[in-house]
Amino acid sequence: MLNLYNSKSLGVAALVCSGCDAQIPADELLRFSCPNRGIGDDDHVLRVQLSPDEIRDGWPGDSPADGANPFIRYRKLSYGYLQAMRLGMADSEYVAVVRELADAIAQFDKPMQCTELSYCDALGCWIKNETENISGSHKARHLIGTAIDMEVATRLGGGSDAPLAIASCGNAALAAAVVAKAAGRQLQVFVPSNANPAVVARLESLGATRIVCEMRSSKNLVTKMASCPF
Repeated sequence: MLNLYNSKSLGVAALVCSGCDAQIPADELLRFSCPNRGIGDDDHVLRVQLSPDEIRDGWPGDSPADGANPFIRYRKLSYGYLQAMRLGMADSEYVAVVRELADAIAQFDKPMQCTELSYCDALGCWIKNETENISGSHKARHLIGTAIDMEVATRLGGGSDAPLAIASCGNAALAAAVVAKAAGRQLQVFVPSNANPAVVARLESLGATRIVCEMRSSKNLVTKMASCPF
């Protein structure tokens, strides 16, 4: 979640809990959850908080370099990028990380690109065609961001080689399998016994490990078997 600006703006990019206002230390890499999660009834969801200056300076303008790749074009609005810069990574190295992942994905799926936004006269509304995105849906977007952050963390000395995991039998699983393969990481996919055979075949072709399990009301099994839910 990106919070462009509010009365609690901290002046610099930060990860802040929407429920309890806890702030994650700027040098803590790969933080996916609030340290106070599970306490009280608050919804402990981390949000990215940027200052007005960071938004102004980070907006790409009309003719950005590498405009076809949104993870390069909008990198300066990413918490992961701003954190990497604070911790000493050069902009050129961050861009190289994104390009390496993009080149790997393009070997067996669609390229990273800004998908088309156009007005449909027949429907009287704007339509964004996300079927042209990686794996054919929007689901790869945040997974690519996570994969970039994990590689950046590795280069900064705080990475993890733990297997990735996801509970899905549809577009999210397909997107995760594509991104994990491109990133060279193991992926465990938890699927129900009635998962679509075509989806299962695609997952296996991408090197994902399929784990069949009974339907449950929570995803606790995922977090017990792999330390980094994807």
